[in-house]
Amino acid sequence: MREGVIGVVCLILSILPAAADEWDDAAAAYDAGRYQEAIGLMEPLAENGLIEAQLVLGQSYLLGKGVAVDEERAFYWYGLAADQYDPRGLYNLAVLTLQGKGTKADPAAAIDLFYAAATFEEPNALFELDGIYLMGAYGEPIDLDLGLQFLAWAAQKGHRGASAMLAVVIQEIP
Repeated sequence: MREGVIGVVCLILSILPAAADEWDDAAAAYDAGRYQEAIGLMEPLAENGLIEAQLVLGQSYLLGKGVAVDEERAFYWYGLAADQYDPRGLYNLAVLTLQGKGTKADPAAAIDLFYAAATFEEPNALFELDGIYLMGAYGEPIDLDLGLQFLAWAAQKGHRGASAMLAVVIQEIP
C-alpha cells in the first residue's frame, strides 16, 4: 500500500514541471500578443483543471483576443474556474450572469455568486455587494449597515474604488 501511495506521489511530481513549462509557454505567447498560439496551448491545460488557463480563456472569449467573441464560451471557462471555487472565476461568472452574457440574466443567481466569491474575500465581489445593498439594486432591500460593511471590507482588501468611496463616506459623517 505504501509503495502505491509513493508511486502516485512520484507520478504527480513528475507531471507538475511539464505542466508548469506548458503554462509558461502559453503565458509568454499571450503576453507577447500571440493570442491564437496561446489559446491553443492553454485549452488542454484548462480542460485539465488549470485555473489560470481557464480564467485567461474566459477573458479571451469575452474580449475576442485570439478568438471570435463568444460569451457562451467565456461563461463556460469562467464556470470551470468557479466549479473549483476560484474567487475570480466566481466573480466573473457572477458578472456574466448579472449581465446575461453567455447565459440568461439572473440577478438572484448573480448575487449568490457574488456572495460565494466574497467568502474568499474577492475585492470586486465585496465592492459589488456594497453597491447592491447601498442602492437597493436588483430587488434587494436597501441595507446601509450591510452595504457599509461590504464597502469597508472591499477597501480593506485593496479595492481602490472602495477605498475612495469609503473616504468620501467618512468625510460626510457629522
